[in-house]
Amino acid sequence: MIIGVDLDGCTGDYVGALRKFVSDNLGIPEEDRLTTFPVPSDYNFTNWPHVSTEFVKYHSEAVAMGLYRDMDVMPGASDTLWKLNNEGHHLRVITSRFVQHGQNFRVVSSTGEWLDKHDLPYRDIMFVRDKVDVFADVYIDDSPDNILNFQKAGRRVIIFDAPYNQGMVGLRAYNWDDVYYYLSELNVETNKWFPTV
Repeated sequence: MIIGVDLDGCTGDYVGALRKFVSDNLGIPEEDRLTTFPVPSDYNFTNWPHVSTEFVKYHSEAVAMGLYRDMDVMPGASDTLWKLNNEGHHLRVITSRFVQHGQNFRVVSSTGEWLDKHDLPYRDIMFVRDKVDVFADVYIDDSPDNILNFQKAGRRVIIFDAPYNQGMVGLRAYNWDDVYYYLSELNVETNKWFPTV
């Protein structure tokens, strides 16, 4: 089975990495970071002061300073992906990390370095904005737009739980143990577990 694996928000802690960068940039003390920049209520970080109106600026500066190289990996991601890999599944990383023109080399090299550093297996990697254009038997994603696009196209998607995707209907994983359970125990050869819209 080909499994399409998202990075930011599923495999890597993008929110935590961006919170650290913005806090350092604005001089927010460590003890105040979570209250100043709480868990995002939506995918546009509208509940983060300064960031919501200048997201591309902060994101691009964070990428330039190594955000994609230094972010933490989500708990259980490496072990689960290795189990799936060793069972013969084809792991295809599908990410839409290209936001700012001129950062492509940095994004690609930092992504490869991060995957190696955290011992994350994959067979191939795709950098693409419209993820539905890349085939997989099942996708793991947290982005509401991507989830909806997969469902509209009749693709199977596991929703990696996040505050900003609570309105999405479908098979929901709260951690990587859930992902493994769904992929190994449930019959993903049918659409029974994967509603479409």
